[in-house]
Amino acid sequence: MKVIKNLSVALGLASVLAMGGCDATVGGTGDATGDGTASDAVVVADAGATTDTGATSDTTAVPTGYLFVTIDGAPEKNPDCTTSSAGADLDVIALYRGGKLIGVGKPGTCTYKAGAAPKCAKWGKTDQCSFGTADPKCHNNVADACGGLNTVMYTDAKPDVGYVGIGSGTVELKIGACTTAGATIKTCDGAGADVPILAGDELDVYEVDGSYKAGSKTSTDGIAAASCVCTAEQYEVWVGKEAGKVLVSLGTHTGSKSQIKVQ
Repeated sequence: MKVIKNLSVALGLASVLAMGGCDATVGGTGDATGDGTASDAVVVADAGATTDTGATSDTTAVPTGYLFVTIDGAPEKNPDCTTSSAGADLDVIALYRGGKLIGVGKPGTCTYKAGAAPKCAKWGKTDQCSFGTADPKCHNNVADACGGLNTVMYTDAKPDVGYVGIGSGTVELKIGACTTAGATIKTCDGAGADVPILAGDELDVYEVDGSYKAGSKTSTDGIAAASCVCTAEQYEVWVGKEAGKVLVSLGTHTGSKSQIKVQ
C-alpha cells in the first residue's frame, strides 16, 4: 500500500509539472493548447486582425513616396541665347495617377535657387533673376510655376507673364491636391493637402513652347500670341524626399512633356 501511495503522489506531481510547463510556453511557441492559446499570437501578427492591433493599417506598410519635384534649367545643355533668357520657362507641373489629375505645384512651396552655369552670350547674365525685375525678360516670379495653367501669357501688346524663366537655376516644389472634384489643368489650384509622389505616377511639365502659340491646336493653344517665338527649352526633372536634396532623376526633357514616369 505504501508503494501504491508513493506512486500516486509521484504521478500527481508529474501531472502538475506537465500542466505548468504547458502554460509557461503558450503564446511563445505557438502551442495550440491552454488558455491564451497560439491563436492569440497569430492574431497579433495578422495584418487583417481587429483584435489587439485594432486595425489593418496598424501593421500594413503605407508607401510614403517622394515629396518634392525639382526642375533643373541646365541651360548649358541647350542655351536659348538668341530669343530670350537661357533656361526653361515653366508654367505648370502636374501629377497624374492612373490617368487622373491628382494635383499641381502647391502655391507657397515653389522656391528658386540660382545656378552657376556659364553666362548667356546675348544677355551677359548667369540666370533670369539677375536681370532685374524691371526687365520683362526676367520672368522671375517663381510663384507662376505653382498652381494651374496660366491662361494669359504672351501678347503683342505687353510683356510675357504667367511663367518663370529658370535660367541655369532650379525650381523646387511640392504637389498639392486639387480642391474641386473633376478639376482640369486649368482649374486645379493645388491648394489641397500635400500629395506624395509614388512610383508609377506620371508628371507633366508645361514648358512654354510652340504648343502655346495660337493655332497650335493643343491644350495650350492660344495662351501665347502666334507671334511668340516660344522656343522649346531643355530641363531635367528630379524627385526627392527632403527639401534641397534631389534623389532620383526622371530624365532630361525639352519643351512641354507629358507622362514622365516616376521610378
